Amino acid sequence: MSSESEQFLGIHDTPSKRSEGTGISLRLRIILYISAWVVALSVTAFANALRLAETAMLLLFPLGLAELVTNGGWGRDSYFYLILGWLFYAFHALVTLMCRRRTWFYALYAVLIGTLIFNTAGCHLVLHSLPRL
Repeated sequence: MSSESEQFLGIHDTPSKRSEGTGISLRLRIILYISAWVVALSVTAFANALRLAETAMLLLFPLGLAELVTNGGWGRDSYFYLILGWLFYAFHALVTLMCRRRTWFYALYAVLIGTLIFNTAGCHLVLHSLPRL
């Protein structure tokens, strides 16, 4: 008999194809994906001491990755990089959440974590280069 939390996360004690490493529940995939985003956005907001009015700047989150990739040369093409960044994250979310194989999910999840880390670092650089009002 498994506990409620194991059932909620989709973890099963009985040996089956799903628990032998071939599958991962949609609920667990969603929980992991959302938690990665919550952590990344929280670190970006709190590490840069964003005030409540400035939290709308989190919509510009993909520009942090553009800062690292272009070495600060994205200024003129900021809309292009912003749209490209959100399209990348939307496509990545779709592919990752649709992936049922455990190995592929965790590989894509590692890509997400790495991208979010670099994106958060880029946001830190951008926000510290802006003048405070």
